[in-house]
Amino acid sequence: MWRHGVPIRDRGPGESYRPEDVAPSLYAVRQPGITTPLLDHISFGALDVVVEAPAELRELMEVLTTGAEGLMRAEHRHGRGAPAGALTVTIGLGPALFGRRFGLAARRPVALSELPGFPGDALDPATSGGDLAVQVCADRPAKAADALTRLLDVARPAVVLRWSQAGSIHRLPGDPPGQLPRNLLGFKEAIANPRRGKDLQRHVWVSAGDRSGMIGGTYLVVRRVQVLLDAWNALSLEEQERVIGRRRDSGALLGRTHSFQSPDDEALAPDAHARLASPRANGGATLLRRGYSYDNGTDAGGRRDAGLLLLLYGSDPRRQYVPVQRRLSEGDALSRFTGAVGSAVFAIPPGARAGGVLGGDLLSEG
Repeated sequence: MWRHGVPIRDRGPGESYRPEDVAPSLYAVRQPGITTPLLDHISFGALDVVVEAPAELRELMEVLTTGAEGLMRAEHRHGRGAPAGALTVTIGLGPALFGRRFGLAARRPVALSELPGFPGDALDPATSGGDLAVQVCADRPAKAADALTRLLDVARPAVVLRWSQAGSIHRLPGDPPGQLPRNLLGFKEAIANPRRGKDLQRHVWVSAGDRSGMIGGTYLVVRRVQVLLDAWNALSLEEQERVIGRRRDSGALLGRTHSFQSPDDEALAPDAHARLASPRANGGATLLRRGYSYDNGTDAGGRRDAGLLLLLYGSDPRRQYVPVQRRLSEGDALSRFTGAVGSAVFAIPPGARAGGVLGGDLLSEG
């Protein structure tokens, strides 16, 4: 069943939900795939735009908007019993689109800036950045991959694929149905996410201080984080829990018994990930996190390329993501086992008006 907002299984205290059996749509107040129910598989593509004229860019966005909408509607009609929302498409705009090429500098979203470098990053330019983001989530991996391929096909020759990454969420044997998903490290994902409508409005959705074309939208930071699995798996369970600051089985913070309880600072190590990343430790800075695990096999150097594809949504990455990541880079115990190898930031405009184009108010001349 499609839920407006966050699925019941992912909710925190004090939240209620109104069920809606409707298909996700880009012709809505907000794009799907952000606060809609987390689907198990993702195919994420970053595209480079190779056309030069503003009219060609608008035509490209028309093609992507109608193509993505068609895929979601077709899934809803012919899903063979799959729930509404078994496929979502989310489209984002990269900083380079608002440079000199298309004459759109005056329309650049206020909080859309290239991310600074962080200590410990080992970014590959070939798998970072991008003019456009296409995030496809689905209940099956082949469905997500096929949808991304179809959208690339309809967008060519105006775009080339810069980089892509597939990922999935995991659950351990014995996890009850409806549990929060786990990541490659074995720990539950996104426990501290904002869930109440007023918190999403405050931290995720753009409501003021930006271009009118971004009101109701959000910003997305994408980080591909490689995990040193051999070193991580060599730790005892107790050592892993100390690094994260949570119990692996329940997700509860150390010193607590339930996932959503407030931290007990005396029970957490000073460099525990959950302590340093918490809004409480960062002046209230809060992001909506959607995490997927990936495994690309071995790279050219014979090392295993596996880790986390992190999707971090917020109303202003400069105030929310950047200071938190700096803090983590300087002292997080988890950083000994992880390192970012890919990074990008995108503006995610609100949904399009009926018959309109996604991001049309931002990408129009004049």
